[in-house]
Amino acid sequence: EEKDKDAFSVAFMTDIHIEYGKNAVAGFEKALDTVNQLKPDFILTGGDLVADALGQSYGRADSLYNLYKAVIKKAEVPVYNTMGNHEIYGIYSRSGADPANPEYGEKMFEKRIGASYYSFMHKGWKFMVLNSIEDTRKNRYTGLIDSTQIEWIKSELNNTAPETPIVIS
Repeated sequence: EEKDKDAFSVAFMTDIHIEYGKNAVAGFEKALDTVNQLKPDFILTGGDLVADALGQSYGRADSLYNLYKAVIKKAEVPVYNTMGNHEIYGIYSRSGADPANPEYGEKMFEKRIGASYYSFMHKGWKFMVLNSIEDTRKNRYTGLIDSTQIEWIKSELNNTAPETPIVIS
């Protein structure tokens, strides 16, 4: 049987919520072992990689990001990450975070994981990973695509052939 040269598979992993305890690390490692056996072309995450950085101290948020980065290295295929609300550091006042911290808010994700929105092509398909979370500056976040990102989306679409299939995370 001839395999379709354009066929591909993706493992979509979301709401990983990695943390110390609750067997979270062992569970995530088991999931990654299964994904590795399936041999997808890549992994796409849907956000909420860490249990919570919103209301945590810098040390706790730092350790959760480090834990995620250490465990995801077990993936045998490329990983494309989407930022979720849990990745936003310190916006809850109980965190004690200083908004002047260079990793405050979305910056922790951007510094440690990568861009909060981007696109990539795979076998003729365009994947657009969006940042749909915004800090309200009122101890809350909201689902929102800001105007800067809207302009980026317009530009991406203008530079994409109309027949190109698009996947959005």
